Amino acid sequence: DEAAEAAYVLGGSDAYWGMHTALMRTGEAVDEQTVRSAALELGIDSQELIATMESPDVAAAIEEDARAGQILGLRSLPLVIVEGRRVPRWDLEGADILPRIVARAAADAPRR
Repeated sequence: DEAAEAAYVLGGSDAYWGMHTALMRTGEAVDEQTVRSAALELGIDSQELIATMESPDVAAAIEEDARAGQILGLRSLPLVIVEGRRVPRWDLEGADILPRIVARAAADAPRR
């Protein structure tokens, strides 16, 4: 979270999503070296990114996101909503069923 928020501060929306994508590719093992490497890929100074990650503004942005999630009742991420209903799981016995859920919703949707 801190790395993506700091990337946003330094490079805007494209940098935020670029950092998010780079860190998601690594799986769960995100360390300082991973963040520095992702910064370099995005053309962001890694020292500046690390310093920005520790800033009060980044901490406040993350706190605000957490409060907004609590207000919305989010218990986990990602949150998937189809046709106004929360999808509690999209993996059934190892099979990705999200495409079937979306196809069913599309088939049930009124035609225009």
